[in-house]
Amino acid sequence: MEIEGYGYCTEHNGSKYELSCRKCAVPVCTKCIADKHNGHKMTDISSAYLDAKRGISKIIKEIEESLLPKNRRSLDEIETVLSDVKRQSRDLEQTVIQRSQFLCTHVHSIEKELLHKICHESTKCNNEIIAEKNDIESHLSSLQELQRTLTEKRDSLSMTELILYTMENLEISERHREIPTISFQPASFLSNVLNDISLRKLFGLVLPSRVSRQKTKKRIMAKSIVTKRIRTTIRSPIGLFVVADHGNVWVRGGDVRVDKINPQGDVVATISTHTKVGRPSGLIEIENGMVWYTDLENKKIRILSNDLKEQDEINTDWHPMGMCRGQSGHILVCLAFLSFIVKNEPDVGKILRMDCKGNIFQEIQKNSKDENLFIRPICITENINQDICVSDCRKHSIVVVDKTGLFRFAYDGGFTNSDGRIFEPTELDHDSEGNIIVCDCSNKLVHLVDINGGIFKHILRESDGISSPRGLKVDNEDKLWITDASTGCILVIQYLE
Repeated sequence: MEIEGYGYCTEHNGSKYELSCRKCAVPVCTKCIADKHNGHKMTDISSAYLDAKRGISKIIKEIEESLLPKNRRSLDEIETVLSDVKRQSRDLEQTVIQRSQFLCTHVHSIEKELLHKICHESTKCNNEIIAEKNDIESHLSSLQELQRTLTEKRDSLSMTELILYTMENLEISERHREIPTISFQPASFLSNVLNDISLRKLFGLVLPSRVSRQKTKKRIMAKSIVTKRIRTTIRSPIGLFVVADHGNVWVRGGDVRVDKINPQGDVVATISTHTKVGRPSGLIEIENGMVWYTDLENKKIRILSNDLKEQDEINTDWHPMGMCRGQSGHILVCLAFLSFIVKNEPDVGKILRMDCKGNIFQEIQKNSKDENLFIRPICITENINQDICVSDCRKHSIVVVDKTGLFRFAYDGGFTNSDGRIFEPTELDHDSEGNIIVCDCSNKLVHLVDINGGIFKHILRESDGISSPRGLKVDNEDKLWITDASTGCILVIQYLE
C-alpha cells in the first residue's frame, strides 16, 4: 500500500507538515515550530508514523486477544444469568402455585371433615328428636284408647261394673305422665376473622430478587486510617445510625435522649425517649424521615413522624433490641426474652420481619434441629446477599442465616483457647463487598468477616486510638463510623482502598 505524503497544515494554509512534535504528538509545519511549538523537541514524521502505527497495532491486538473475548464472555455470562432469572422465576411461580394448591387441598379436607361432622351431628339430633316424637305419639295413642274405654265404661248401665273397673285399672293414673319440652340448640361455626394481612402471612411471603453488579473488588487496607473525629454530646455513646445522603448521624448512649448531629458535631435534632434501663436499644430513620426506636423495658417499638413527634407504637411479646431496614423495605427486629427482667427463665431470642405498619410476616427462632438460634440478639443487619447477620452477646458470636431463616454460619471471634479471650460482639454492619464488621468492646477490637464467614481480620485495635468500640455503622461510601464509649467521640475510618 502506497503511503500518502505529509499533507498540509490545518492551521497554516499552504504550509506542508515537515516534522512531528514529540511533546504534543502532532505533525507540525515550519510556522508551527516558530509559533506554539517553539522550543519543543521534534522528530521526523516517518518515525512518528511508525510509532503511531505500532501503538495502534498494539491496541488492535489487545482488542482482538483480550477485550473482545472478555466482553464476549461477559455477554455469555449475562445470557446465563438471564436464563437463571427465567428459570428461577418459573420455579418460584411453581412454588407459589404449589403452596396455593396445598392450602386449597388442606382447606377442602377441613371442609369435608366439618361437613361430615355437621351431617353426623344433624343425624344424631334428628334421631333423638324422632325417638322423642315416636314416644309422644305412642303415649297419645294410649290416651286416645283410654279415652274410648273410659267413655264406654262411663256410659255403662251397670254401676258395679264401673266401680270395679276403676279399682282394677290403675293405668288411668298414667295419663298425667310428664312430657319433656324439646328444644334445639343449633351447632355453630367458630372462625378467626382473617384480613388480607393475616391471609398473606398464612400463604407466605415473596422476598424480592436483587441484581448486583460486581465491580473491581476493594482491598482491605493494611492499616486503617482515621479520617475524622467528632465529639458527641451523649454520655457513653453506644450506638449510632448514619442518615444516607446527609452525613448526619443519630447517636444514642447512656442518656434517655438521642441526638442527631451533623459532621461538625453540632446537634441538629433531639429525641426524648421513654426508655430508662434499656435506653433506645435500636434506632433507624427511614426514607420519609420517620424514626423508629425500640423501647426495651416497655416492650414497644415507638414510631415518630418526620417532625419527631410520637405517632404510633407497636407492642411486642418479648423485649425489642436492635433493628435494621432490609432491602425489601421490611423492618428486621431483634427480640429477646430476658432473664434479668423475667426471673428464673433462660434468655432466648428471635428475629421478626415486619412491614412499616407493624404487620409481622416472618419469625426466625429455631434451626433445622429445633434448637434456638439466638440467646440475646442485640444488633442486626441484612447483607448484600440478603443474609441476616445478628450480633448475639450471650452466645458470644455472630449468627448468620439466609433470608428464609436457614442457618448459614456463626463467627465466634477467631480466638484460640490458649489466649483466654472471649468474643463480646456489640453493634455490627456490612459494607458494599458483603464484609461483616463488628465491634468487640471487651477486647478493644473491630473485626471484619467476609460474606461467607471464611476470612476474618482485625481492622482496628487499641493501638489505632480506640479503647471502647461500641456503636458501628458503614455509610454508602464504605466509610466506617464507630463510637468510642470511653471518650464520647465518633471516629470515621477508611479501611478499604
